[in-house]
Amino acid sequence: MSYIDIAIIIPLIWGLYRGFIKGLIIQVASLISLILGIYIGVKFSDVASALLQENFTLDKQYLGIISFVITFIVVVVGIHFIAKLLEKIVNMVAMGIFNKLLGSLMGAAKYGLIISVLLVIVNSIDASFNIVSESEKRKSVLYGPMLKIVPAIIPGIKSLAKKESGEVLALLQEDK
Repeated sequence: MSYIDIAIIIPLIWGLYRGFIKGLIIQVASLISLILGIYIGVKFSDVASALLQENFTLDKQYLGIISFVITFIVVVVGIHFIAKLLEKIVNMVAMGIFNKLLGSLMGAAKYGLIISVLLVIVNSIDASFNIVSESEKRKSVLYGPMLKIVPAIIPGIKSLAKKESGEVLALLQEDK
């Protein structure tokens, strides 16, 4: 076991712990609320802008961002309340421990995904800057498997993970 493995294990254990504390329902609800909050905030900020403009005197320069933020917050808070209600129902029917255990798995998976993204980035930059030595990568039990998670989920990442940092920076600048 190398220092890379320890650096990977610590966030995974933290994810297990946080997932257990929050439970699956709250974990999933927070992910859904973030995605829906952004989506609904973008799609319905015009409606919120119109309502704000009718009821308040706001500078039009800030109206768009204010309406997006308000819409986003309403969606996130609404989903959070629904999740809390579902969690209470689950706890009432003595399924709370399953919620906690599945929450642990979800938390570890979430942190595993984040670690994998970071490893893909480090690996692509590593070709130029030698952040992690090849011998340390070979000694690590978890480096290889964790590096493969994101490319397995998002196939387009495979090519990014194999490119050198200069190529990655050039690709990112082309997108602007």
